[in-house]
Amino acid sequence: MDKQQYQELEDLIEIFKGMSFDKEEVQCISFIKDIVDREYDTNDILKEKKEKMYIQLIEAFEWLESLNVRIEYKNMFLSYLDPNSNNLGFKEKL
Repeated sequence: MDKQQYQELEDLIEIFKGMSFDKEEVQCISFIKDIVDREYDTNDILKEKKEKMYIQLIEAFEWLESLNVRIEYKNMFLSYLDPNSNNLGFKEKL
């Protein structure tokens, strides 16, 4: 992940800091940052966890887009958590 991508990730974390949807804290962006920082293989994440974080991420992005906020690296961030992708893991994907 390059500096611009990482900066956008950190900016998104700030935006969603302390926010909740349906009485649940928004954790999906921080979860992606943990994956990146720890160079975690996304294939090792439980499918149920990926699904939950993926849905939350889609909802978070929909909310931002409703406010006319453009997410430059949206597809890349979504790819980290897509439970249906046959990704090769973090290291190979980036």
